[in-house]
Amino acid sequence: MPSVGPASDVVVDRSSRDPIGVCLSVIDNGLRLLRMDAGAAGRIGLTGFHPCAGHPFAAQLWLASMPGAFGVEVLADHAHDPRVPANALRADLLVRHYPDPADATFADLSEDERRLRRGGGFHASGAPGRRLTQDLFGTPLFGAGALCVARDRAGTVASLHGLSGTAAGFRAVAAVLDALVTTLAFVHHTRPQAVVPYAEPARRQGRQDGRDPNTCDTTQDGYRLGLQVVLPVNLTQPGYPPASDDDPEVMRFTTAAWAAAEPADPSGSDARLPASAMRARWWTARDWLAQPGAAPCACCAEGAEVEHPHHHGHAHDHDHDHDHGAHTSHQSSEGTS
Repeated sequence: MPSVGPASDVVVDRSSRDPIGVCLSVIDNGLRLLRMDAGAAGRIGLTGFHPCAGHPFAAQLWLASMPGAFGVEVLADHAHDPRVPANALRADLLVRHYPDPADATFADLSEDERRLRRGGGFHASGAPGRRLTQDLFGTPLFGAGALCVARDRAGTVASLHGLSGTAAGFRAVAAVLDALVTTLAFVHHTRPQAVVPYAEPARRQGRQDGRDPNTCDTTQDGYRLGLQVVLPVNLTQPGYPPASDDDPEVMRFTTAAWAAAEPADPSGSDARLPASAMRARWWTARDWLAQPGAAPCACCAEGAEVEHPHHHGHAHDHDHDHDHGAHTSHQSSEGTS
């Protein structure tokens, strides 16, 4: 995860280690609110979201903006991150991307990853099945980069920070970041207070494939690519006005983000990727017309109770572990995670 020097020089606030709580309050809560508005979900391009069993916080996502399936998986610990205040509550997540074998990005996978992707452990949805998903937990396989999520203790500000050591990895991480930032902007009626792209030299050399989640700041081409977004939110009372731009916590997060920023090298084409990943809709989604009565998918149209957002945007014959019995056609011996 992001590092700034020898471990002995860094003091980590132990009380900031609540990764599951951060994921639930920022990511999971935002997606639960979004699932009640199918129109907004369609505009965001989140065509599927499926929580994975067997892990404290892991999920699979499908996005209209990029082919293939994605996975996010919270890591057990995190190092110091200078881009957020020292006492911020934080979570670091590994972002995985599972490209289709016919997609150009398939060539970016390692030999082991290509072999697995072509194997029988994947479903037509593009995601690994439950058994393979659980086998992948704790490994760097299919890792594209990291998503660092932080919030203040009062729930008035959130920071989402995507980074990768490769251009291909950053594109995948940026697609996930875009969907989550737009979701937060919509459900909290807010807009970014700071958007900080950067491309900085790698600080240490690690695995040559750059996929180890503990060395995600290592790159083969000399850069670590990143994009951080800071937004005022209202995590304790979603739907109510977010914190103001001049709220002390919002200003602390904004100051930390800009203070840690490093100028990109304009001579490198990859160095321009983070800035190109910014999206205008992050500033306009707060004004989208909400349709709170919209059903998130056809199987919920009759008012069936659903515990979490779930995926119906692709043809598949595997069970998604729904908590309602409306779909019997999804049953099979093994589902996605």
